[in-house]
Amino acid sequence: MTISSRILSLFFSYFTAAYLALAMIAATLAAPYAFAQAAVIVEPNADIRVLIDVSGSMKQNDPRNLRRPALDLLVQLFPTDSRAGVWTFGKYVNMLIPHDTVSSGWRNQSSSKSRLINSVALHTNIGFALEKAIYDGGQKKYSDPQKFNTSVILLTDGVVDIDKEPSVNDQERQRILEVLLPQYQAAGITIHAVALSTNADVELLERLAIETDGIFAVAEDAEDLNRIFLRAFDQ
Repeated sequence: MTISSRILSLFFSYFTAAYLALAMIAATLAAPYAFAQAAVIVEPNADIRVLIDVSGSMKQNDPRNLRRPALDLLVQLFPTDSRAGVWTFGKYVNMLIPHDTVSSGWRNQSSSKSRLINSVALHTNIGFALEKAIYDGGQKKYSDPQKFNTSVILLTDGVVDIDKEPSVNDQERQRILEVLLPQYQAAGITIHAVALSTNADVELLERLAIETDGIFAVAEDAEDLNRIFLRAFDQ
């Protein structure tokens, strides 16, 4: 199992746990789920960049904003001395948690940032988010000799939506596949794509993941996330 797959597996497991805990408190789940237990060692040379959709449609697909507790837990999973950063995206892309070396100070700085995750953006600019995630070309900008394995976790419930004209959106989608995807491949960066709704552009997300040796999955509820977690562990 690669480092990025291990990180993703942990992310899915904790995302699922958070989802279940909140849902059970709200009495929306009738019975608990059983989750696999496994000892996973996450090496410190991981560079994980997380992209979180905050478009308006998330109000329907994540009404309790469970992206927040999921991110809180994810931040705690990053090993000390690894690299990590989190961006939110809608029409624009904003750096929610600075991309930097993970330390106790970094975690403390990040602890309150999840409260800023919302569902108010007017568009879904997936391409711009992918560009921001490799602002450094995917190359480490540090002077130390350690080699970092970079991967991106993309969570979205939508399709490429940057303009009211369908032709503009089609052109942007094509740019993602013909320009951005080759850049990720050349830099050796893995994209793990999670569709949070069947309304997402599954074909696009699946291609981004498969062609960068990542994992693609559709997760509409906690049970789906549990299956994704188990599948990720099997890889």
